[in-house]
Amino acid sequence: MGGAVFGFAPAIVNSMVGHVSMATAGLLPVIVSLNIAAWTTTKRRRVGIGLGLAALAQVLIGEEILFQAGLATFVMLVVQLLSRPKTFWSAVPGALWVYAWALAVFLPLAAYPLYTQLFGPMRSQDSPFWIDYFAADLTSFTTRSENIWNGPANEIAALPGGGPAEHLVYLGLPLLLTCLAMILLRQADPRVRAAGAGFVTFAVLSMGGTLWVHGEQTKLAMPYHLLGKVPVLERALPSRLGVVTAMFAAALLALALDALACSARSSARTLAAAGLVGLVAVTLLPRPLAVEPVPDIPRYFSTAARELPHGTRAFVVPVATPHHTEPMRWQQAADFSYSTPDGYFLAPSGEERRTLIGVNPGPIEQVFVSLEEDGTVPAITPELSQALWKQLDDWGVTTVILGPSVHFQQHADLLTRFLGEPRVDADGVKVWFLAPA
Repeated sequence: MGGAVFGFAPAIVNSMVGHVSMATAGLLPVIVSLNIAAWTTTKRRRVGIGLGLAALAQVLIGEEILFQAGLATFVMLVVQLLSRPKTFWSAVPGALWVYAWALAVFLPLAAYPLYTQLFGPMRSQDSPFWIDYFAADLTSFTTRSENIWNGPANEIAALPGGGPAEHLVYLGLPLLLTCLAMILLRQADPRVRAAGAGFVTFAVLSMGGTLWVHGEQTKLAMPYHLLGKVPVLERALPSRLGVVTAMFAAALLALALDALACSARSSARTLAAAGLVGLVAVTLLPRPLAVEPVPDIPRYFSTAARELPHGTRAFVVPVATPHHTEPMRWQQAADFSYSTPDGYFLAPSGEERRTLIGVNPGPIEQVFVSLEEDGTVPAITPELSQALWKQLDDWGVTTVILGPSVHFQQHADLLTRFLGEPRVDADGVKVWFLAPA
């Protein structure tokens, strides 16, 4: 039941809306469990190799989850150190051997990707996000989103910035009360003490640097206000820590069921355990995710586009934006035979290497964005034509590609007015060459 609650928690389900790397968090409890084993096992090499492989897999899937696993382990170790210092220090030599094996597996394969990320040419120096915008509201823990089976779509006041994809802390009242009851009533159990400390710590940290209450930001500073100034931590989005909160909540639920149904097998306890399972399941049951059919990629991009000259710079219409990424699939299908000035990505910008999220459409790009969004066809003027040619020249564009779109014909007519007749007109694609191909 604990595994099911974590695997289908809103922190996981809502992440699937926009952050698949956060949704593939199955290794989070595995890595944390291997870290716990590192301090207790006699099979140090086996545990170390397993930990190294799990960490390697996770850093390549989504390193934010690996970072969270490290934070979760740190909190549990602090609890152990404060609770049983002698046991903690006596276990240090054995744990160091486990971590030595883990690093021996992890570093040779992860060093180059991490070096490229942190020190390579595309490294950035900051986070592009306002941290408190992606923070959990105090009432988010009991406020359902539309992805919950019985969740009304109008309960949105407590949703954090970023919408449902960042609403990761909802637990529902039954699970929340279970966690609090376990923390208050069973502190003597070291498992409860560790999981409880983790639950409280990450629930508080997920609320960001200042407290939000029902959609309103207060002036009350929260602990993340200090942690947000620590290198690396400053780039972590507080709301994402809801994934760790869900893991510890699932652990506390499992411990509660164990206490109810296993410690003394009586009908009353078994009935109470079944009732608790039912209440938690009803409040967390997710809706089937809404899906859309993926458009077919025109054959041109997997054939002729792959033969474009090396170094081709293309202006692709419709323009790729964070809300319309289909042109980026075309570029991938073409095996990146051309580069484009637009897209949805994170990249450094300027001498300070400030992180940029995609590209804000310039005046020329906005012409095509507006046309695609609402069919607005601009007035053709000499000034607009001159501005278009200047922009293409500044970008060094040699090719203009028009792919399938809602307003395909309007795009085609507009580009033909500017550029003349296309050289390629096949498979639902039109191509203009501005230099000899």
